[in-house]
Amino acid sequence: MCKMRDDRGHKSVTAQMKMMAKCMSQDCEQSLEKDNACRFFDKDRLCYAYSTAQEWCSKDPTNKYCHAEGSDWAQKPFGTAADAASTKWVPRQKVPVANPKDVKEYNCACFKDCTCTFKHGKKGKCFCVDPNAKPLGDPLEAIMHKKKKPDSTIRIIEKSSKTGSCACVCHGASA
Repeated sequence: MCKMRDDRGHKSVTAQMKMMAKCMSQDCEQSLEKDNACRFFDKDRLCYAYSTAQEWCSKDPTNKYCHAEGSDWAQKPFGTAADAASTKWVPRQKVPVANPKDVKEYNCACFKDCTCTFKHGKKGKCFCVDPNAKPLGDPLEAIMHKKKKPDSTIRIIEKSSKTGSCACVCHGASA
């Protein structure tokens, strides 16, 4: 369960970004689950983790605690997406920093059905079901940076066992 909503005011900016990357990975993986979903979320746009909460909101979608992007963010029974690959879930963008100093907000990017090692300033690597996987969210977050120049050296390696996994990065920080 994501601790972002409780702990972020006490963490450094980098720690907040790492925590959000972990939360986005959890939400992304939940969006791929058939018996659960990430259609409904709280005011911070973090998924309700339990299928009972998703079900409760699907029965009362206008409830003030039930926030949603759309029915295509989840498979049945909570949405209309045909399968996990076609869900429209995307990671958060313009995430506000608690107690900001230099950075006021940041974006995130995620790879569905992948596990990745993001090494900024070095080559990154993703093991993905789809060898042509592309990041969801802000694609610039998934680009490696060398000497302040973009370097898209993320290698995608096909690996069918990564179904249901997600890898996320937020402003260069990953979980």
